[in-house]
Amino acid sequence: MPADLIIIDDQISTPTLIRVVLERVYNMAPGAIHIENNPVRGLAWIQANIPQMVICDTSMPGLHGIDVLQAMRADPTTAHIPFILMGVDIVDFKAHHIKADGYLQQPISIPNLIQVIETIMYGP
Repeated sequence: MPADLIIIDDQISTPTLIRVVLERVYNMAPGAIHIENNPVRGLAWIQANIPQMVICDTSMPGLHGIDVLQAMRADPTTAHIPFILMGVDIVDFKAHHIKADGYLQQPISIPNLIQVIETIMYGP
């Protein structure tokens, strides 16, 4: 499991659930998971801290999750960071060939969350 990651979502319940699950399943230290509810601030945090993984909602005010992904891929310092896109309409994003490293359908399924993360970390 990555030593540090960021979850970007304008809703608090989903990132909080993800953080609790990941801290328990992977025995992550407190503070290893950063939650940001503003995508502009989230992108700035990514650029300043270079996390090992990003989980980002698709639909947020300010920047869309796709915008965050595209900004990261355009920056050589963040282009390598695994990016998981989550949303209620995730099938549409896959169909449009949005190149995230993983996809999470909302509402989040805990087994699917773990599977997506482990596939990124260890391969299919």
